[in-house]
Amino acid sequence: MATPAHGTTALGGSPDPAGERLRVEIERLRQEAGHQRQLAHRRAEWWNKAHILLGFPAALLAGTAGAAGLATPDARIPAALIALASAGFAAGAGFLRGDTRCRANKRARSAWAAVEDAATLALSRPHLSSDDLGTLLPLRQTALAAYDAGDPQPPGTPPALPPL
Repeated sequence: MATPAHGTTALGGSPDPAGERLRVEIERLRQEAGHQRQLAHRRAEWWNKAHILLGFPAALLAGTAGAAGLATPDARIPAALIALASAGFAAGAGFLRGDTRCRANKRARSAWAAVEDAATLALSRPHLSSDDLGTLLPLRQTALAAYDAGDPQPPGTPPALPPL
């Protein structure tokens, strides 16, 4: 008689190899989604901080430069230097688009949470089918597409594929 280590149960029945492979794959997707959700959360926080750290000094320096330039004729040179620093911060904030990246990571965080929740729900069922995996894969594609900086797609719309 074969032992359980050889692929059969101790009672003589055989395990469902296809169901076990589905369970392993869905568990892998659940773990990936949890990891990606945490990464997207940390990235969203980082980009929010970067946006604030570049945008606030730009606004503050612009106001200071305007006030200094209008105060006295002798302050025009320092005001011009402050205005240049302000423009540099504003250009950096515009180039990095921290607000857009923060929103994209928040969308991705929500999408990965949906994948993780659907996988957890599927794993709670006693018998898995290929339909369970078929439900998870489009959710994963949506989560991957959520990092695009554009506006989110309407629900039910498949993610746009890059041109070949």
